[in-house]
Amino acid sequence: MSSTEITITPTEWEIMRMVWAEQTITSPKILELSSNIFDWKSSTVKTLIGRLIDKGYLNKDTSVRPMLLTPAISEEEANYSRIDDKVSQMCTKDRGSLITHLIEKNELSIDEIQEIIELLQEKKQTAPTTVKCLCPVGQCSCHIN
Repeated sequence: MSSTEITITPTEWEIMRMVWAEQTITSPKILELSSNIFDWKSSTVKTLIGRLIDKGYLNKDTSVRPMLLTPAISEEEANYSRIDDKVSQMCTKDRGSLITHLIEKNELSIDEIQEIIELLQEKKQTAPTTVKCLCPVGQCSCHIN
């Protein structure tokens, strides 16, 4: 699914977080967990689970009672899809500042920082002097004289 956009609403995302955390979970367990966080009715939880199954993001095993739910997509895959979707909507010339912003605003471990440094050093070997705007005229300020 990494080549296609993953469309999970914010409320569906909360259900997926529970499924990703447990890896195998029942709908009663989701209802129990969600009741500690949200004021959702059981019908809301069942509707959200049904949507996620219909979208292909949850697998269901109905051979046991209650049925078991497992993720059909990884949390990493879903997060990358969300970020890729947002970045694709930006001018290519603005993407570097977004990455800088993310680094500034987020706590990173020493190992993560080292990994980023190594990746940047590798990318620097083939990086262009400037990044070209690829936006159609009218979708960013690069084309305004």
